[in-house]
Amino acid sequence: MKEFEVLLVDDDPITHLMNRHILESIDQDITTKTFDDGQEFLDYLNENHDSSKCFFVLLDLNMPVKNGRAVLQEIQYMDIAFDLYVVILSSSLLEEDKKLVHEFPFLIDFLEKPMRKEDIKGLIEQHIIPCFSNH
Repeated sequence: MKEFEVLLVDDDPITHLMNRHILESIDQDITTKTFDDGQEFLDYLNENHDSSKCFFVLLDLNMPVKNGRAVLQEIQYMDIAFDLYVVILSSSLLEEDKKLVHEFPFLIDFLEKPMRKEDIKGLIEQHIIPCFSNH
């Protein structure tokens, strides 16, 4: 059975709190890890890469140290031996940011902040649940 982790990558602690609350209202067994910048998140992925993991990532674009765009570029070149599903969760209204979804195979959607329960629940049902049945 794959280990499922939800990773929240955002520099705003209020956003972390709100997203955790929404995820726990979907399923109390969902556990989350939070990262305040893209570099912390990438370090975690590099230290925890194995085929028994399935990561569902909510990624903000605008963060200090390493922003979401730079994170996406780095993931693209990583030797990934695990299931990775990334959702951009951003307040950006720029069309060029929304088009990022078509540039990376692991990027499954672009959601505007604040996150809505029905949006994230649908993505979990569509992408994460099959992650367990396919392996």
